[in-house]
Amino acid sequence: MTVARVGDRRTHLAQSALEVLSETGYANTGVRDIAQRSSYSHGVLHYYFKDKSALILEAVRLFKTGCVERYDAAIDGVTTAAGVLAAFEERLVDSLVTDGRLHRLWYDVRTQGWFGSVDGAALAEIDALIEAMVVRVLDTYARLSGLRLRVEAATAYALVDGLFQRALQEHFQGDENAPRALVARVREAMPLLVG
Repeated sequence: MTVARVGDRRTHLAQSALEVLSETGYANTGVRDIAQRSSYSHGVLHYYFKDKSALILEAVRLFKTGCVERYDAAIDGVTTAAGVLAAFEERLVDSLVTDGRLHRLWYDVRTQGWFGSVDGAALAEIDALIEAMVVRVLDTYARLSGLRLRVEAATAYALVDGLFQRALQEHFQGDENAPRALVARVREAMPLLVG
């Protein structure tokens, strides 16, 4: 089997796993559960992934890479600070509402890294990918505003990530105002981040 075909098969298996994982979470999902809900056998999953953690990390990496690409595309070519902020807010709300279950999985998997259940270095790579995207958005907003980012990248990411995670929690608790609250909080935070 060619390297490209192996990569394609791994990608397909990881994408299949995302649906199951987003419904049941890390702790409640095993490789057998994923195999039962996909067109692949348990043995095939283990052939391509050494364990559940490797499969889940690949699934989350694929999802988060796609998210980053959508955020980058949303601000690509925007020529005003107000336009960048509007595009960013629109993406945040869409992510919250459309991909909420997958983001919830990300937070679940990231927490598992604290306990050694998931490869911390791989999680750090995914986190760095998201952080870089957040900083690109904020830097673009700042540049078009004639300002600069006032805090280090890690602080900016932690603040935006915390606001998103809070809104996600509210969304899953049935708060219909969660998307509007997220936008309001991001707007409130911008002067702290950019000045």
